[in-house]
Amino acid sequence: MSELNNPWGLEGLSVVVMGAGGGGIGTSISRFLGHDGSSGNQFLPTVHFYELDELGGQDFADVTSYVLCFDTGTHPAVGWNRTLTRTDLTKSTVLGSLATVEAQATFTNRCCLVVHGFLQGRKRSFQFDAALQAYLPDRATDPALTRSDLLAQLREDDALTFLAGFPSQRARLGIDRNENGIPDGDEPTPVLQFRSQSGNITLTWSDAAAEWVLEHSASAVGPWLTVSDTISGDLADSQSHTHNTTSGTGYFRLRRTW
Repeated sequence: MSELNNPWGLEGLSVVVMGAGGGGIGTSISRFLGHDGSSGNQFLPTVHFYELDELGGQDFADVTSYVLCFDTGTHPAVGWNRTLTRTDLTKSTVLGSLATVEAQATFTNRCCLVVHGFLQGRKRSFQFDAALQAYLPDRATDPALTRSDLLAQLREDDALTFLAGFPSQRARLGIDRNENGIPDGDEPTPVLQFRSQSGNITLTWSDAAAEWVLEHSASAVGPWLTVSDTISGDLADSQSHTHNTTSGTGYFRLRRTW
């Protein structure tokens, strides 16, 4: 059977679907895929000569089931995710499913495994390395951790989400979100500077990649609201915001958008 991830063999393919349909059990629905989708604004699977909008009930279900039989090249593990806390460390079914996905990432090379969440009270991310059988951290100076070592660091209020994704997205999903070669934990943090003049405070910070947003709150503990009226600063790659001090006490912070 042809694969949808190698679609050029689909042209002229005879589609025969057996089902109840409108003519009773065993009615045969036989049509063709009229072209291979290699040009124009066609999106596979393109099924001709059905008017799919006019199909309904069992007919539509039969055609849907048939098209979904083709291999898209996506590994079944892609999209799998599991969030673990300390209470999960003794659950054999949870650890067993995690071991299974690690094995798939190791032996098939059709999926990757990444981790995001809070560890030791800090936001962290990790990327599973099949060769090392360990998790690479988001800081270059930190050592790789085995699964046991990683989970052993979970505190009562920590949580880590394990996610299987496409192997081509390993770095972006894992420990280098913007794929600039610098691990996320080592990305430089902009400094929020201010100057006071004529009853106003002007806040300035560097943000070449536009990855930070300015937030304001009347209290140090929030709630925090995004400041929308920021403008380009006097310095290259800088942003600024002017705040009128007569509006009362306020707090500002920078929050990364990812």
